[in-house]
Amino acid sequence: MSDSIKEPYRVKVPDIDYWRGKIGCTTGCPVKTDARGYVIAIAEGRYEDAYRIARAPNPFASMCGRICGAPCEVSCTRGKVGVDTSGPVAIRALKRFATEVYGVERVRDLRETLESSNARGSAYPQLTGEKIAIIGAGVAGMTVAHDLARLGYRVTVFEALATAGGQMAAGVPIYRLDRELMNLEIAAICELGVDLRLNTPVGSPGLTIPDLRNDGYKAIVIASGMMSGRKLTVPGADADGVLVGIEFLRDVNLGRPVETGERVVVVGGGNVAMDVTRTSIRTPVMPGLSRLSKPKNYAMTDVARLLARTAKTVDVVVPESRIKMPADEYEIEEALLEGARLHNNRMPVEILKDDNGHVRAMVSKRVISLIDASGRFNPQLDDDDVLTIECDTVLVTISQMVDWNFLTGVDNLKRTPRGTIEIDPDTLQTSEPDIWAVGDIALGARLFIDAIASGQRAALAIDEALTGKTYKLQRRGYMRPLPIVSYDMPAQYDAYIRQEPPEIRPAERSAAFDLVEFNFTEKAAREQGMRCLRCHINVVFDAEKCILCGLCINICPESILKMVPVTEVAGDVDLARLIESKYGVPQEALRPEDGTVMLMDGTKCIRCALCAKICPVNCISMEAFEYEEQLVPLETPSRTTLPVIA
Repeated sequence: MSDSIKEPYRVKVPDIDYWRGKIGCTTGCPVKTDARGYVIAIAEGRYEDAYRIARAPNPFASMCGRICGAPCEVSCTRGKVGVDTSGPVAIRALKRFATEVYGVERVRDLRETLESSNARGSAYPQLTGEKIAIIGAGVAGMTVAHDLARLGYRVTVFEALATAGGQMAAGVPIYRLDRELMNLEIAAICELGVDLRLNTPVGSPGLTIPDLRNDGYKAIVIASGMMSGRKLTVPGADADGVLVGIEFLRDVNLGRPVETGERVVVVGGGNVAMDVTRTSIRTPVMPGLSRLSKPKNYAMTDVARLLARTAKTVDVVVPESRIKMPADEYEIEEALLEGARLHNNRMPVEILKDDNGHVRAMVSKRVISLIDASGRFNPQLDDDDVLTIECDTVLVTISQMVDWNFLTGVDNLKRTPRGTIEIDPDTLQTSEPDIWAVGDIALGARLFIDAIASGQRAALAIDEALTGKTYKLQRRGYMRPLPIVSYDMPAQYDAYIRQEPPEIRPAERSAAFDLVEFNFTEKAAREQGMRCLRCHINVVFDAEKCILCGLCINICPESILKMVPVTEVAGDVDLARLIESKYGVPQEALRPEDGTVMLMDGTKCIRCALCAKICPVNCISMEAFEYEEQLVPLETPSRTTLPVIA
């Protein structure tokens, strides 16, 4: 029997994308926030630097420090390497720490925060450009307003509600986001000269898009979001007390009278379902009994607090299994802590009414499967496994939808089968040349940070369309050697475990709408910042000096180094060229004894520098990858992009 053929090692020659990609927190962020930068700054006590880094690409940095879905943490290397299994760096909470020191929460002049932006233009623009209309004052629309106003465009934002913020105001529960903070972040954008018009819906029978065109608006941005919810279609779903969850949240958040009854059933397993669940659990704060002081604008929620009845029990009926629930694990755990009861793998099949037409119970069956062999949503239910839950209220959170009223007079705007507006994925321009769409109405339900990123892309595309210029992204990266004699990671960086921000105890939080999460103390913030693995610092080898002693391989605590014959590696054309330039012949002409390749799994490096410190011939160095990018007009000569190859 012949020996099996050994598979070659698949390798890549490092370039600018490789080094950039290793900084997972930044590449994982839709707006490219340098989370590594502000986390390290906090660890070193440089809090103003930390804020400026966090605010640079994000006009809603303060709010993201409270409610961002934190895709940066999903990509954080600390949660994937080493013996620490406690999780990634607490990046979102550390952003909050920085913003509470230097953000809109603390500054006297909101323009100070605008000066930290890296968006094009100025914090003190001369508004002489074309008129831009934005429909919707959520994060996507206000981001477009921020970026275009900085360039001198005259921006007007039309908002149907009495308050700005979109889903931040109407959809995010009060216990998660301070409304005063939200108002300050929006007010900072308005300091650029943005004209924000509340209580001004666009659509029949009022102002229409054709009216905006007649008024001289050269570009129109639809940022109205998905503010409606889908109703149940099971028998009895028309009963009194069957409510759409997202509308329930909006009523509570805007201070409208809400009554849930003492027995609540929530249908759905996503983050909105968890928000609805936790909101319905909370009891009203009676006059004189509020334990914590609140900003003045919290008065708008007092009506809801006084009129809402206490939800004594909250049962959550979820089609998916516990492990496949779409909600974030943190949100699920918080709901359970606050008293919610989960019923997984169940779907409602009927709503039972009392003699007055009010809901009295919900009937569900066990889910055998949700998706059929073709990949379509096609639930199969077990008719013999039936659960009936008595209730006073059913809150439905199965889907979000668009209210298309704003399209009055624009009949030809193309839509997608998903119920969103059809857009060019690069520019977010619609089938109408002067209309762009951003946020959920263009992308579907996404994270707030995705909506912000879409607003930035649309602002660039609008500027290009109105000026006739085309911009390209200019990138530059280089390595900065660090002195090995003084190089060290922070003391105990590998010993600190992830800590969550402190919170109100569950028994206390469920009795009011007070903010659940507190900020880190300074000591805790610096310790959490020290957990960062500083993924921009890299091990670099000088092959001309290496004597193949193997000391670096032996000392590496993560066993990520390996030496193999040159014949045992395979890669792309860059690798082939590198090998041929080194040996003078193609790789296939080489024998195993002709050369050795040092391989490194950079995704697992903990930056301890033991390999560099033990090397007897100083062929290993620790070098910081520095990266910058900017938009430049194509007709403007630019610096040559410097790719990095080590």
